[in-house]
Amino acid sequence: MKRVSLSIFMSLLLACMLQPAFAQMASKKPVGDAVYAVYKEKGIDKALEEYQTLKKKKAADYTFDEQQLNAIGYKLMNTDNDMAAAKKVFWLNMQEYPSAVNPKDSYADVLVRMGEKDEARTYYKAAIEEFEKKNDFERNVSRNAKSKLALLDKKHQTFTFLTGSWAMEGIYWNEQNKEQKDSGDVTFSFANDMVMIVEMKQHARANSDIPGSVWVITYNAQRDVYETAWVDPSQRGLQPSVLTPQAAEGNKQIYLEEFTEDDTRYVLRHEIIPQGNTVQWTMFESKNGQDFRKMYQMDMSRQELSKN
Repeated sequence: MKRVSLSIFMSLLLACMLQPAFAQMASKKPVGDAVYAVYKEKGIDKALEEYQTLKKKKAADYTFDEQQLNAIGYKLMNTDNDMAAAKKVFWLNMQEYPSAVNPKDSYADVLVRMGEKDEARTYYKAAIEEFEKKNDFERNVSRNAKSKLALLDKKHQTFTFLTGSWAMEGIYWNEQNKEQKDSGDVTFSFANDMVMIVEMKQHARANSDIPGSVWVITYNAQRDVYETAWVDPSQRGLQPSVLTPQAAEGNKQIYLEEFTEDDTRYVLRHEIIPQGNTVQWTMFESKNGQDFRKMYQMDMSRQELSKN
């Protein structure tokens, strides 16, 4: 009984001690509301002067954190359509919280809206560099920054130059270097902004019931790779792989594709050379770390749309 009474007494004592602290927190006003009110009446410069005044003289009366200025910035962007004012707010937020991820990401957002894309890249990258040091919320902001940077750099549109229908002439070399020719039609299309569908129908199958092969490609901004799935109904269904961009050589685009099949590790080197209405696509194969050998080459010619 004494133990229970002591427990109740300690709980009441703790509640009494915490009550003033909770009351103080509840009584604090959001500094963002005060700053935004001054903006609506006197403009952004006076509003930011008010922020500094409140911080200096009435910090105990207001809540100050990075979310206060961040919220104002997005309100100026999305409600007031005042990009110049939002830029000043986000800039101040970066100065107030120099090691935070969110202010850098937000500053990059307003730069994109203002058309200053090169500078935006700088701040998206700065947000990403803070990634490893931060908590789960800021890690999520960093992931968003990677996605927005990828969209800004149009990495999801890398293959748009292939959109359309192509006539294909191909040569395949087996491991004994014997060649076999084929031909067909290849169509590149986007299911949405992020997913490309490649459909290939070989002429040898034109009169068969076997459908063509399908290759699905989408960009993963977090890993800076293209994730793909190859579907060949005549074989084993779905074959996932990862396609990693390499440094280009002139107008030659280069990608390394990696996948495992039957305990064999494959790496395919894709070399794509666009030349007007033609594209040469060559693939080199490496198995289990062996040297690359030339495996397949497609020469594609764009097909003109029929006129009705």
